Amino acid sequence: MKKPDYNYSFNLQQPSSARKVEQLVTAAVGHHQRGQLQQAEQLYQQILQIQPKHAYALNLLGVLLSQAKAQHEEAEKLISRAISIDPGVPDYHNNLGLCLQQQGRFEEAARAFAKATRLNPGFVSAWFGHGNVNINLKKPEIAIQSLQKVIGLDPKHLPAYNNLGNVLRELNRFDEALEMFNKVIELKPGFAEGWYNIGVLYKSKEDGEQAIHAFARAVELKPDYTRAYNKMGMCRGQLLHDMEGALREFRKSLELDPGFTPTYLQMAVILREFGRFDEAEEALRKALELDESSIEAYLGLARSKKYNEKDLARLQEALTVSDLETKQVIQLHFSLGKIFDERNEYEKAFKYFQKGNELHRSSYQYDVNEFEHLVSRLIDTFSEDYLGNRAVSGKVNSELPVFIVGMPRSGTTLTEQILASHPEVFGAGELGDISRISHEWAKKHEDNGDYLDCILHLQAPETEKIAIDYLSRIRALASDALRVTDKMPHNFLHIGLIATLFPRARIIHCRRDPLDTCLSIYTQKFTSLHPYAYDLTELGQYYRQYQRLMAHWESVLPGRNFTIQYEELTESPEATCRRLIEYIGLPWDNRCLHFHETERPVKTASQWQVRQPVYKQSVGRWRHYETWLGPLKKALGQ
Repeated sequence: MKKPDYNYSFNLQQPSSARKVEQLVTAAVGHHQRGQLQQAEQLYQQILQIQPKHAYALNLLGVLLSQAKAQHEEAEKLISRAISIDPGVPDYHNNLGLCLQQQGRFEEAARAFAKATRLNPGFVSAWFGHGNVNINLKKPEIAIQSLQKVIGLDPKHLPAYNNLGNVLRELNRFDEALEMFNKVIELKPGFAEGWYNIGVLYKSKEDGEQAIHAFARAVELKPDYTRAYNKMGMCRGQLLHDMEGALREFRKSLELDPGFTPTYLQMAVILREFGRFDEAEEALRKALELDESSIEAYLGLARSKKYNEKDLARLQEALTVSDLETKQVIQLHFSLGKIFDERNEYEKAFKYFQKGNELHRSSYQYDVNEFEHLVSRLIDTFSEDYLGNRAVSGKVNSELPVFIVGMPRSGTTLTEQILASHPEVFGAGELGDISRISHEWAKKHEDNGDYLDCILHLQAPETEKIAIDYLSRIRALASDALRVTDKMPHNFLHIGLIATLFPRARIIHCRRDPLDTCLSIYTQKFTSLHPYAYDLTELGQYYRQYQRLMAHWESVLPGRNFTIQYEELTESPEATCRRLIEYIGLPWDNRCLHFHETERPVKTASQWQVRQPVYKQSVGRWRHYETWLGPLKKALGQ
């Protein structure tokens, strides 16, 4: 909270009682300034006994109780009384905002800070508070405006740059965020937190080398920086696929702080991705020893299929806890649905899945008609004439990239795992580069409209450069591989772009029974945004548009794509695998039939299934839930 005005003055010509109050105020403020809080509190109370409506004393006593004793409710009452007596003092509204912020009452805090800024437009602390509570309220654009106002008023306000950088990073506005963090480092070169945030930014961009460089700088400045070692472990495991390096960083984190639960949780994530489920369970059990109420640990056990009856009871009990975040409640419902599905208790499972979906769907706006419009524009833009005339020149004739596309939960992870078991293939997982390319084009050529407008204006040299940059990126992931897979499922939206950039790239379309695909999506809480996924009707409508677009690609690019049917793969794995390897132009290797033994990270929800031999149990799974799938079947036209 704002420090009291320690230059408070008084008029010696006032009556004796008033003069005594002023003397007490001066003394109280002096004690407050020197950290002698007990004496300050006693004097503030004495002032209020003499003059109960002394707004300044009410305000400062509230500040003291909130700051020193965490008595935020009592502090709120005192500061509110000060405001009712003298509503025109900006400091009082600012302090009330801070008090409300401490109680998690962010809407009310935002109003208090806003009032302070209206009374004093140059009030830096109030603008900063307003920005911070709007971060809590998930109103990033308002937060950005307020934090920019702080910087305009105080160009050396390091916390504002830092917080603004974090907001911009969350919005994937990485260049702007990096500019803010660089300013933090410029203002305070030895600020380890600034380097840490740069590391988090590069991790978000999936640039493991740069992220580790920044985290290493952070621990150089702050050798006991447990969180930075934890993040380095995540980067080494998830981005550089270096399991032993990841475990080394995690061990360092735990040497510094054996009680740091997040390290055990993240260690479990990495171990699970590499198929080391027993060790993942051990890490999760250790996390529970440290924090028996750790929801994340119980959720991890559910994902690893390592739960027991006690764990199940704890997950159900957790739903009765009132102070859980909404996202935790949602994840609990999905995890419980998954557990009861595995126990063949389908009615109970569906109730949990349905509630989890309803809770998540209520948290955002989505209109499936906008997706239908996008599909229509894709079809109009990437016509047969366009694709016949716009392919990149012969300078980019690489066969390195292999794109695996389709709806989520259609077998893309299994397909990549089979391919990555071949010694000449590197499985890169879900890369966001193609989507990023489309957004960067639109940003660079914004005068021409969005991505689908501006692509019509692109010239061959620029298109060629973009293709070469992508090839350089995936080549850096695996210098010796003959093929590198990118299994971002939603690249089915970008097949026209892929065909334009890479005329010789392979495109594998994974297809599965529509009801099985949609049910599998509906019963999965994704870590990234899939807005169509949480309502059965919207999911079916989205699927129909996917079918429509794939039919278009087959029409304008005949024979270009290889379609792999999930049910055929599970029924005749060797024959299907052989055709798959033949399509990507490599000789057969028997290791492709033993894909479940391949040691590589798998980050998707299928990480357990692909560690097993061919997984047939999910074929026809929808029949267990047919009673509740009426809206989906109707939307699919069945």
